[in-house]
Amino acid sequence: MLTATLVEFHKVSPNAAYALVPYYMWSTYAAALTASIYRRNPHKRGHMSDRAAAAAEGAARDVAGVVQARGLRQKVPS
Repeated sequence: MLTATLVEFHKVSPNAAYALVPYYMWSTYAAALTASIYRRNPHKRGHMSDRAAAAAEGAARDVAGVVQARGLRQKVPS
């Protein structure tokens, strides 16, 4: 999408496209870094660390408490 944006911006204003080049470079680097981390950790795919799981459970309890205290109904995804 970013490549398409650069191409379309260049048609309208080359300077606008050039201004996006650092963002394009950073996005490419971040995607490569994320892919590398994903590939190097196959045993962790789809699993949360114990600390992250505890934080998620705590956040869920907090939200449930607020919903209950305010008498709101929770929306259940179908």
